[in-house]
Amino acid sequence: MPLYRYFTVEGAMSTLKTGSLKLTPPREFNDPFDMNPGWRVSLSEDDIRKGYHALGFDDKMTFEEFCECIEPQSRQLQNAAMKSFAFHLNQKLGAVCFSKLYDSVPMWAYYGSSHTGVVLEFDEMNHDFRQQFEGKLDKVNYEKLRPQFTTLQVDDKAMLYVKGKEWEHEEEYRIIYPLDGPGVTPTKINESHAWLLSFPKSALTRVILGSRCKSPYQALICHNLRGWGYPNAVVHRLEPDELEFKLRVSRASCS
Repeated sequence: MPLYRYFTVEGAMSTLKTGSLKLTPPREFNDPFDMNPGWRVSLSEDDIRKGYHALGFDDKMTFEEFCECIEPQSRQLQNAAMKSFAFHLNQKLGAVCFSKLYDSVPMWAYYGSSHTGVVLEFDEMNHDFRQQFEGKLDKVNYEKLRPQFTTLQVDDKAMLYVKGKEWEHEEEYRIIYPLDGPGVTPTKINESHAWLLSFPKSALTRVILGSRCKSPYQALICHNLRGWGYPNAVVHRLEPDELEFKLRVSRASCS
């Protein structure tokens, strides 16, 4: 199955030259809900009553008064747990996001720099690609409700692959990868910390230029693709269809 990643032309050129993809920690996502579960930490009435008796509050206040006292403390503990979880998640993991689609007009508009950018196609079935990202690549599920977790469930990986249904049109797959994992190079981009994840160059199968991508970039990519080490990649280009609101793809002229 092919996977597609949208870039500005500058981002695509950097990716092709370095053979690496930028890992994005959750704090840098454009969706504040992404990899950020809802929290519902609650105790049953039996648990609260056991604590009420065990702590010797029987002769100091009623059970109802005890419940009123611990409620704000419970919220404070929940907020602290949420902040701690988010901090550690951002320190440890990053994501690379892909789509099943290479010709989505809206995605070209906001990820492909208004159709001036580039989409890179990766063969998910490539042996080296599968070996490197086994257990780390998965399909994103789209739900109406945020995942709900208690502090005992924070290791559940399901929340890393859930987004709101408003994003369903992207048909996303993503790699979740440790920022200190093999093949990751820490660096700085515009004075900010960044992490670059190398990928097997044999897995790149197409470079797809946007309909407004300038001709000099097409010539530069065509001329250098083999020299950059991509034995299987070909260059295609998108153009608006004459009749329908869709994009047509064809082999780019690399002469």
